[in-house]
Amino acid sequence: MKKLLFMAAAIALSLTLAACENGNNNDGGETPPPITVLVESVALNTNELALTIGDEELLSATVLPENADNKQVTWTSSSPLVASVTDEGLVKALTAGTTTITVTTEDGGFTDECEVTVESGEPVVIPVTGVTLNVTEHKMSAGETLQLIATVLPANATNKKITWNFPVEVMSIDETGLVRAEGTIQGGKAAVAVITDDGEFTAVCHFALEGVYINGVRWAERSVGAAGTFVKDIFDTGHYYQWGKNISWTGSGNTWTSSDGSAWDSTGSAETTWPSDADPCPAGYRLPTRAEMQTLADSDNVEQIWLPINGVNGAFFLNKGTSVPAIFVPASGSLLMGMMVNFGNQEGYYWASDTEGSKYAYRMKFNQLLDTPTSMGTDFGSVPTNNGYQVRCVME
Repeated sequence: MKKLLFMAAAIALSLTLAACENGNNNDGGETPPPITVLVESVALNTNELALTIGDEELLSATVLPENADNKQVTWTSSSPLVASVTDEGLVKALTAGTTTITVTTEDGGFTDECEVTVESGEPVVIPVTGVTLNVTEHKMSAGETLQLIATVLPANATNKKITWNFPVEVMSIDETGLVRAEGTIQGGKAAVAVITDDGEFTAVCHFALEGVYINGVRWAERSVGAAGTFVKDIFDTGHYYQWGKNISWTGSGNTWTSSDGSAWDSTGSAETTWPSDADPCPAGYRLPTRAEMQTLADSDNVEQIWLPINGVNGAFFLNKGTSVPAIFVPASGSLLMGMMVNFGNQEGYYWASDTEGSKYAYRMKFNQLLDTPTSMGTDFGSVPTNNGYQVRCVME
């Protein structure tokens, strides 16, 4: 009996094990779905930023848990004109003010915020590195002007203020850099400097100040003495010359001698123009033409005034509407046949370089008129070339 019961139990156990084995195979069944790890929070590396216009700062967001399946986030700025933010969390400060940068998870919509304050900060200062002038050397006469242009470097320098330094006794300059020669200076040299306020960088224009600019012509301040030289003072009487020669005559009363010991040429020169190798004017100057001399009698642009200096009568010529600069031309008279001066201190006679026919050349003559003490008249006729007159040069 016991043997039968043991066999029955064994058969039942086998059937039970077989049934379990068949169930675990799950033949033809579906794979169970994967488990999704959801986002639980997001946190920024900082919740406050203080920036200056132009600054950039990268924010980082930490999504938890670390094994969350969807860690995608979006970035927004409540005031994008104050500060913008990129998809990567880069904050760019644009204008002064405040804004809130918010990060939001795609999964669950979790958020965190960073308060951003943007300040204007100190302005960027671009220092001056130098200054230049459009002209660095120039020859000019009293009465002439020149426009100087100062360029401060670099072009975007913060402080581009400049000051001008110049010899006030002979020059003037306005705020735009317009230079005017008001006179001449011993040695004929002057300089105008521009100086930057930032760094005191300097540029210089060197001037050769010679002569006086009247009605478009640059005149020598003084008459010719010995050939190639000027007399010392503006009221000094120059030497006398026959037309076309650089032989000067000096003396007094009835005693006159030539610079080379030659005799007076009573026939006069037959040249049609004054030979350049016989021009008595100093280097850089020459005899004026008749047309240049006539500019001094242009009543629309030139004032003519008869006035003595140091007891020497003569003519002042100056640009109309001004008091300076001017040239004073002594009334030196003429030397007749190398023997005596005629109309000395009463009339002025000065050669022009051109002629009218054979042995006749042009000259300027001036004298006082009886209308008023300062009134005078001028004439530009032609005379025989054997006369002896003085020379007032113009600049080449």
